Amino acid sequence: WVDKKGDIWMAGARTKIFHIPLQGFDDHQNPIYDMSKMVVSPTPGEFTFLERIIYDSDTHRMYLSGQTVNNPIAAHYGFMGREVICYENWVGDTAGKLKWRLVAPALNPLPHDTDTGFSSFTVAGGKVFLLQRFWNRVWVFNAETAAFEGLVTTTPETGTSGWCDMSHGVQACQRKDGSTFVFTEDDYRPKYRFYILP
Repeated sequence: WVDKKGDIWMAGARTKIFHIPLQGFDDHQNPIYDMSKMVVSPTPGEFTFLERIIYDSDTHRMYLSGQTVNNPIAAHYGFMGREVICYENWVGDTAGKLKWRLVAPALNPLPHDTDTGFSSFTVAGGKVFLLQRFWNRVWVFNAETAAFEGLVTTTPETGTSGWCDMSHGVQACQRKDGSTFVFTEDDYRPKYRFYILP
């Protein structure tokens, strides 16, 4: 994950957070990173296996997902874990205070496919978006309270959907007019889906 300041955040080694600060730009405006400046921090105690990181450098909120003490799952390629946890006042490499915990819905296995977990999540426009790995459904939650707000789904006009097997397969951004663009990766007939939320 690259935050608005250009810093890189990565999950790794199950319980580590890797932070590589931006050092500036070269003469061609390429970003400069120095691995010797990388900071490695432990994950908060709630996690047993960290899978995803999103850091908002404007609000100093850290969003982490993965396997937790309360919600462990069997390891599976491409899953983001069962929980997303938001921390407030996460400044630099100093962990913040837990704000809320969001447990991803337990999805019933489909007759023809049991791969019904969540592959990725993102945060934008006051919403948290969780992408269901199969069927390309986007589950929408409130970023302040973690309350469920609704589903963004495919329609007959958009055709058959497939898997999302990317760690950051859902991306979103809020526009100046208040609307939110949501993009999801879809493996079936390789494509991206594009949704506009007013």
